[in-house]
Amino acid sequence: MANGLDGEDRGRVGVHAAIVSAARAGTGYTAAPLASPRDRRTQKRDAASAQWLGEAVAHHRAGRLDEAEALYARILRRDPPNHAVINLVGLAAFQRGRHDAAVRELTRAATLAPRVAKYRYDLGVVEQTRGNAVAAATHYAEAVRLDRGLAADPLNAELRMKRAEVLLATGDFARGWDDYAWRFGNAAEWGTRATAVVPLPKWAGGALAGRRVVVHAEQGIGDEVMFSGCVPALAAAFRRDDGDFARSAPWLAADPALRAAWRARLDALGPGLKVGLSWRGGSTPRTRQARSATLAALAPLLARGAARWVSLQYGDCAEDLAAAPAEARAALTVFPDLDPVAALEPFLALVAELDLVVTVDNSTVHFAGALGTPAWLLLPALADWRWPATGDASRWTTRGSTTPSARATARCWRPSRRPSSSSSTARARSTARARRPSACSTSPGWRAAGLAGRCGS
Repeated sequence: MANGLDGEDRGRVGVHAAIVSAARAGTGYTAAPLASPRDRRTQKRDAASAQWLGEAVAHHRAGRLDEAEALYARILRRDPPNHAVINLVGLAAFQRGRHDAAVRELTRAATLAPRVAKYRYDLGVVEQTRGNAVAAATHYAEAVRLDRGLAADPLNAELRMKRAEVLLATGDFARGWDDYAWRFGNAAEWGTRATAVVPLPKWAGGALAGRRVVVHAEQGIGDEVMFSGCVPALAAAFRRDDGDFARSAPWLAADPALRAAWRARLDALGPGLKVGLSWRGGSTPRTRQARSATLAALAPLLARGAARWVSLQYGDCAEDLAAAPAEARAALTVFPDLDPVAALEPFLALVAELDLVVTVDNSTVHFAGALGTPAWLLLPALADWRWPATGDASRWTTRGSTTPSARATARCWRPSRRPSSSSSTARARSTARARRPSACSTSPGWRAAGLAGRCGS
């Protein structure tokens, strides 16, 4: 699913843009007239440092971090307070996954040059990656305040989008949607999207009496389903705070005949709760690694209780099944004729007949929410903006109540430490007890299945 910058870009901190801007300006190496031997020595030293920086930037952009870091260290031995190079050291640490070191170096750079917006932006992305939404929002806000040349700054659309992600995740929808509209300022990422090329004026929220509004798809199918719940209350215009999410699910309905056919097939599996499972998500290698869980990690959950597990995984999953432990394969029913990519209606009918869906962050959770099927969502440490930064209730899947926690049909599970969906799986597995949840159970078999746990209670 797309999320403004798309999943591939969420963890990259704009490294290429940062190293290019550092190479162009802010390094402190400028030419000056020579007036003495000492001046000539200084000029020679600075020329050497400038050459090292150029080489370091080339290595950095090519992903050769060892070589880049060695040259950065050489420059800093000559010029310790060089904030541009210190910032690059911080970015290299971030690329290596050394987030504490990245924050330390980026903070040094921002302290030495407190008026450089890009340094605060980089700190915001690192803190967002670490799950520190409040700190990230603070850095993004300061970066926006410092960035005086907004109209001319090609990084501004990206900066606004990153701040939008944090604002939306923390429930500040009024400001978040305003920043989210900046996504079309990033021509490389969004210039060819539908909204950017539709030859009609954008609706600004005025009266619609006697007028027609075109609503079109913009991102992935999961986004389409999620945002379809906003029609006619379009999100940016009417969902400005938590209270605006009081909409009753479901808003999609599966074909009755297909549902009846799936009901018979599920009944044939035997007694017990019928639970759908989807373990892989992400459209790029990086997001797929972050969002996906392995069947080996899920095996203890699959073996717990008397539930009947059904695969909802789309795409070719033969290798995943072959690599899974025997007990996981035995517990998971795979219907070979189910292919949601080729035929979506049968998939929707199956999801509608299930008692519960357990899934990583992919389109399956949005289908479950739109159909009103309870869901457990296994999130990575760096979750998408649409999932709340705190708490476990999803605002986007509601049944109509006074509080988001009481009305949500989807519950979010987060890792306690490790940045992957597998650790979310461990938390769900460790707390799956015979306690009936307050908002997710629709089946009398829930308690017997032994799956009820921290589903929202």
